[in-house]
Amino acid sequence: MHRVGILSDTHGSVPNDLYEKFAGVNCILHAGDLGSRDVLLDLQVIAPVYAVCGNIDFFELSHQLPRERIVELASVRFGLIHGDSFHRGNIVNELRRHFQKAHLDVIVFGHTHEYYLRRHENIWLVNPGSSNCSHSPSGILLTIEEGKKLRFRKLTFCEMNHADFDFSDDSFD
Repeated sequence: MHRVGILSDTHGSVPNDLYEKFAGVNCILHAGDLGSRDVLLDLQVIAPVYAVCGNIDFFELSHQLPRERIVELASVRFGLIHGDSFHRGNIVNELRRHFQKAHLDVIVFGHTHEYYLRRHENIWLVNPGSSNCSHSPSGILLTIEEGKKLRFRKLTFCEMNHADFDFSDDSFD
């Protein structure tokens, strides 16, 4: 079993309860707009971080973050991108076209600050929403079980914990 924390749009701050909710994750995927170098350092205390640069990432060392990346974890291939170069009204279709030759299982994106979790054909498109407490703060805890079975759990942060729920897909292969 592999556990992955998924975030986006932290905008310079990490919610206090994120440390507890991401305790024990194997790694963290961050879809950009970290907002500061401190966010990256804070997350690295929890687990290794795979991050991409978002449209507000102008902090020291942000230029070392790629605009997009492919990450393979427990045989599951992730495309990680912020998404600011795509039209918000058609972002899902544009992301699918953009990554169509990458043979991905999951596309993780941010930018819109809106939680999104849907399977389109054989690809999951995931936006954890904004984890910054000034927005509807959310993130995702993903468990990858044997056989590439994915279990997504939406998390809310900053003690606004009334919307946590589980969603799993037994047919992912």
